[in-house]
Amino acid sequence: MYTQSSRSWVFLEQALPWLVLAILAIFTYSKFFLVPYAGFEFSNREVSEVYLDTGEESGLRAGDRLIEVGPVKLEEFERDLRLEFFEGVAPGQEVRLSLERNDQNLSIAWVFPGPTRQQIIQRLNSQWWIVYVFWMAGTATLLFVRPREARWGLLIALNYVTAIWLAAGSGPSHWHVGESAIVLRAAVWLSLPVYLHFHWSFPRPLARIPALAWAVLYLAAGTLAVLEVFQALPPLAYFSGFVLGMAGSILLLIAHTIFQKTDRRQILALVLGIALVFVPPLGLSAAYLLGFQPSAFAQGGAMLALPALPGAYFFAVYLPQVGHSERQARRLVAFYLGAIVLGTLFILSFVFLENRIPYEGSTLRLGIASTILAGIIAAISFFPFLALPALSEPVQVGRRGLFPLELRANRLVSIYLFIILTGAALTLLILVANNFFDFPGSSALIAGLGVVIAVILALAGFAPFQRAVEQRLLAMPLPPTHLTDTYSERITTALEPGGLIRLLKDEIIPTLLVRQSALMYLEADNLRTLFSAGLEEAQLPAIKDLPGLLERAGIFRSPTSSDQDSDPYLWIRLVFPLAVNQQLVGIWLLGRRDPDNVYTLEEISVLQSIAHQTAIALANIAQAERLHALYRANIERQEQERTRLALSIHDEILSQMALLTMSMDEAQPAQRFDESYQKIVTRLREMVHDLRPAMLSYGLRPAFEELVDELSDRTENAVTVQLDMPQAGTRYDSAVEQHLFRIVQQACENAVRHAQAKTIRIQGDLDSGQISISVIDDGIGFTGDSLTLDQLLVQRHYGLVGIHERAALIGAELKIDSAPGIGTQVTVNWKADSN
Repeated sequence: MYTQSSRSWVFLEQALPWLVLAILAIFTYSKFFLVPYAGFEFSNREVSEVYLDTGEESGLRAGDRLIEVGPVKLEEFERDLRLEFFEGVAPGQEVRLSLERNDQNLSIAWVFPGPTRQQIIQRLNSQWWIVYVFWMAGTATLLFVRPREARWGLLIALNYVTAIWLAAGSGPSHWHVGESAIVLRAAVWLSLPVYLHFHWSFPRPLARIPALAWAVLYLAAGTLAVLEVFQALPPLAYFSGFVLGMAGSILLLIAHTIFQKTDRRQILALVLGIALVFVPPLGLSAAYLLGFQPSAFAQGGAMLALPALPGAYFFAVYLPQVGHSERQARRLVAFYLGAIVLGTLFILSFVFLENRIPYEGSTLRLGIASTILAGIIAAISFFPFLALPALSEPVQVGRRGLFPLELRANRLVSIYLFIILTGAALTLLILVANNFFDFPGSSALIAGLGVVIAVILALAGFAPFQRAVEQRLLAMPLPPTHLTDTYSERITTALEPGGLIRLLKDEIIPTLLVRQSALMYLEADNLRTLFSAGLEEAQLPAIKDLPGLLERAGIFRSPTSSDQDSDPYLWIRLVFPLAVNQQLVGIWLLGRRDPDNVYTLEEISVLQSIAHQTAIALANIAQAERLHALYRANIERQEQERTRLALSIHDEILSQMALLTMSMDEAQPAQRFDESYQKIVTRLREMVHDLRPAMLSYGLRPAFEELVDELSDRTENAVTVQLDMPQAGTRYDSAVEQHLFRIVQQACENAVRHAQAKTIRIQGDLDSGQISISVIDDGIGFTGDSLTLDQLLVQRHYGLVGIHERAALIGAELKIDSAPGIGTQVTVNWKADSN
């Protein structure tokens, strides 16, 4: 159940990602709307690119060295991270630029242009979107990765702090917009201990380091971050922290690979992810060497594989959980690698085409290429974080009590996905609408309509969206709400143990995201396992353990570290006794539950109700099984009595009848006596055949032949009886042959006596492992389609009821199809492993 601590974690899950996302959104907004569209870019005081061609010899050129921009000198700009260029300048205004060109100082009156198409495309082709991949990686870790311990927190911090300094450094920090330059430097220093600590600890610590040592490292990094806020460090000091963090992480990965051989799969996954980052840039470098000049679009695409880095960490966590899903996991990796390779080839192909086929003024090809590349980037960016949790399965406790990090499902994902998808769609819609409509108050009206649409989508669209996500991604078959009512309705159809077990194991348990469970039935002095999920045989309790387990029945059990060695059933979180009329009939054990092994008081109440209904259902099923056994024994006694009676008539009465004729006078008996005598003998022989067909001793096919002949003779060929069944000498269990024959015999009798049929056809196949037989007539039929046993009883079709019961006794599948004026078809299918 929830504690104060668990409530805090839920608050963290719900608040922290949105706080970080808000920070990233602010920096993204700054990049596209606050960073000045100056018409040029510069690096290290030197103009790197000019977007406007003034046509004047004295205009600004690439390679010019800036000295002063308006009132701000470059020396002061580099020294004070809060100074900004073009502050308060509107498009069309002149700004005086002082610069150095060929050892000459020049002064240029530069007209501030504002946003231009070329500069907007250049910003779109930067790494601004990658920060959201790291945000999703951190959020997915927070939602899906467990247990909540140091490595879990470090992996979240690694992704979030990387996203923050990437967002600050993706443009705003270069122009000192807001506090972005300071945030970049402070975030880099804070990332240093996080990077080193995580790579020291994952997948297992290289060695034990006192907590005090880590505290000192974090304190030092925090101090350096504070000094950056007060600009007390040299401008490029943070770069040394960045290099130290990257180099230290790589060295620690190498150390893990050397000293922890059992964890090499996870380490190699990280190494592969880091290596993939360099694939597209290397391809672009090859294009340069071959003489091609990549465009800004292609240069932006060179960052295609950067999402492989957070994806690699996420996949490394997943690797120990591959289990039976290894084939699917390999396909995911192949898809992931293939998308990166395909994207790289696509970028190189685009470079080749744009250098060979000019497209002056046309944006069609650029639009198509951007769409394709965006699809590839989306697949690479978000695929691991959505697909892998659906394949995860439990892992065992690691060495020395260390729990490996593992992926788990989390219902909160539907909320995150809904907000992200609807938010992105509405943002795009508002931007497009603002571009098309321009009248006084249009922006406020469009924003208001956006809010209204968002509210409507939330009220009408979230419930079906959540259900779709829970069904498709989290594999939750039933709606979690009103689960007790749903179970009450469904349990009425579970008339045998298999149906009840399938309902609990395949629908109820997955819907609750319970990954470890066992249902055990009490039989005399033994506990019989009806089903177990996520458990090994050794983890299941014996009957001697019942008293201890029942002491805390219905009470959530949260294990402590001291329990690990003393309690063999550490996995059990809840125990529900299954009792009827205060008599124990079994127990229901629940263990690991995604994502946090937490059962709330409301959920415990629902589970208690389900356990009570299960106990009643088990008692009813047990009673039904006893009645079924009695009924089967009764049928067998009837068949034995039929056989005994048939033998008695054949061996005694018919013999006595023969002796009767031998003891008569030699004089010719009266004709009426002879006719009566023959009728009695014929009827007695028919009775013998009905009680026990003689040809059944030779197999089903001969018995059916005899049945066809007998029906034809009895009806004096008024009914055409056909047998369409290949010859087969296969023999089956005597009970199976007996019940199948009786089913066919009863179906034929129904057709003759009640259906007024003119034609009866018996068809089917008698294979070694299975039997399929159909009896088809052209009689008057009756209302009904695949009638159930209850329906047949209501309609008083007692002959068909007997057919149903005999089919159930041998585990055969029976289907009865009929309609007025069309006739009836009775089909029985039996398999050798069905009874």
